[in-house]
Amino acid sequence: MTSQFTLHPSLFTPLSFSYFNKQFIMALLKVIELLAESTKSWEDAAQKAVAEASKSVRNIKSVWIKNFDAEVVDGKITSWRLNCKISFEKDGSK
Repeated sequence: MTSQFTLHPSLFTPLSFSYFNKQFIMALLKVIELLAESTKSWEDAAQKAVAEASKSVRNIKSVWIKNFDAEVVDGKITSWRLNCKISFEKDGSK
């Protein structure tokens, strides 16, 4: 039985040495975890988390939403809550 797929020969060659000679700059990132709540939406809760974190840290790079939660009263969502992790670059880490 013959294969329908062929592998390009370059897939079997080692990476070019010049690839390893490039200078890579690494940054030191820290991660904090926050809980946020909104009466509008999860997006608004995420914005509030980032706004609150930016009061005490600089260089925020990303936010990762870990958990979503909503409070329901009389069959309607009354508040949206989330648990998120915010990463930021430490000053002078490059």
